[in-house]
Amino acid sequence: RPANALPCPDRERWSGDGVVPSLITTWLNRPFATLSIVFTVEQVGSQLPFEVLPFVLRGVLSEQCMDADDQLAVMAISRILPQILSSVVFWLRLSGRIGKFWTLFVSNLTASLSALLVLPLTTDTPKCTWFYYGIGMCIIQGITLGAGFITNSMVADIADYDELLSGKRREAFYMMASQFFPKFSQIPSSALFFFFLATLDYQRPGEWKRAAKVP
Repeated sequence: RPANALPCPDRERWSGDGVVPSLITTWLNRPFATLSIVFTVEQVGSQLPFEVLPFVLRGVLSEQCMDADDQLAVMAISRILPQILSSVVFWLRLSGRIGKFWTLFVSNLTASLSALLVLPLTTDTPKCTWFYYGIGMCIIQGITLGAGFITNSMVADIADYDELLSGKRREAFYMMASQFFPKFSQIPSSALFFFFLATLDYQRPGEWKRAAKVP
């Protein structure tokens, strides 16, 4: 059919369903506003270890066992595979027993505690002791982050609750907002990490070696 024969949306209703009004509408929903904070913290907490890890491998763990790039690849795989495979089944069964809220609470609590595992890391030995410790640390962190699907399931529940209050199905608004807020906070969190590196006068390992040769 020609373009002029297609039905045109109501202009007044179309303007009310824009991006900015829909984001404001979702934020006025208190359960979703609380969950948005969880989305943002999870996004920062899941991405920040990947940004810190290359600096930890080169500046702390060193390359006693293998090259830093190979260490990064092994640890990244060790962190992702448990999250994709076994841990999802564990968190799904746990949510069936104690509910979605407490499962999300336990997963975020254990993820926060697992971040402290990086503190004992020190220069690796020829037996690769701390390298294997780093692999175990990444596996534990991957397991704790496997409950990310719980938040998406809770967004669906919030959309049902919103329909009960407003009489409208607006799950697309909530799904869009649940992806928008974390992405919006991802860039500032990365910038803050590099800001702290510059503020604390971080030097690359190569610069340490050159400085040590200077009499």
